[in-house]
Amino acid sequence: ILKSDALIYSFGSNGITSFEQAINKISHSDNIFIFDPTLTPAKRAAVKEVKFPLIEIGLVGKTNQNEFDGKVSKLYPTRTLPDHMRHLGHANKKINVLKVDIEGSEYSAFSDIVIGECATADILVDQLLIEVHGVDRNLVISLMKMLHKCNMRLFSKERNGWGCHGWYCLEYSFVSPSFAFEVFQSTHPSCLAK
Repeated sequence: ILKSDALIYSFGSNGITSFEQAINKISHSDNIFIFDPTLTPAKRAAVKEVKFPLIEIGLVGKTNQNEFDGKVSKLYPTRTLPDHMRHLGHANKKINVLKVDIEGSEYSAFSDIVIGECATADILVDQLLIEVHGVDRNLVISLMKMLHKCNMRLFSKERNGWGCHGWYCLEYSFVSPSFAFEVFQSTHPSCLAK
């Protein structure tokens, strides 16, 4: 039920835009942004071909300036989520869909902010789709506690069998209570109070 003005942030693409294209078919939104500073020239060209804005700046928490990718031995430019939103003119908006697939940097990206739907939220979010690397139990628990504290409710979980050696990454999907209720109302009109 995403509307045409839905705000979608997609962090981490690896040059594959099937997620963003599928979201665009549902919403027809002009507000779909892809963030990925790690693209090769060929992958960059593939992303630009689909016409969604590509921001080649990654996601990081307040206490970190850059994320280090040990595979490539390169520092990538990064911003915090609030800084990305300010830079794009979305400072006081709600993110309708926030997709995060940033290869283990998800913990530092959310270490200093609270997202979801609560009075203490730094950023309001309807849905969070996040790949979590399960290398440190305490990091996973801390992230889940933050999401639970701000009323984000788990509605899907699956193992990522394609990457992460097939066993230590999970894809989690969370939804805010108000958006879940909005979806329920749109799909169950007979349940609406008269």
